[in-house]
Amino acid sequence: MDSTDILVPLDPDSQVRLAALAAERKQSAGELAAEPLADFLDPENPEHRQIRTGLEDFASGRTVAHEKVSKWLESWGTADELPPPQ
Repeated sequence: MDSTDILVPLDPDSQVRLAALAAERKQSAGELAAEPLADFLDPENPEHRQIRTGLEDFASGRTVAHEKVSKWLESWGTADELPPPQ
């Protein structure tokens, strides 16, 4: 498979942890880092599906007012917890 190198800035602690994990798995740091990136970029990634669903809901007018959600969240853990807003 053809590949392209990209530069990803990492803080020193992350560099050390990535190198250690790569050595443990007997992979290069690049191979190890590419795995979650490929998963994230997959259009069928569950996170992407949820975002698409939310955007479709918004476009169709299936929304709940911010004020209603805020009141509901503020009621969590109280004796008067509200039901989820509709």
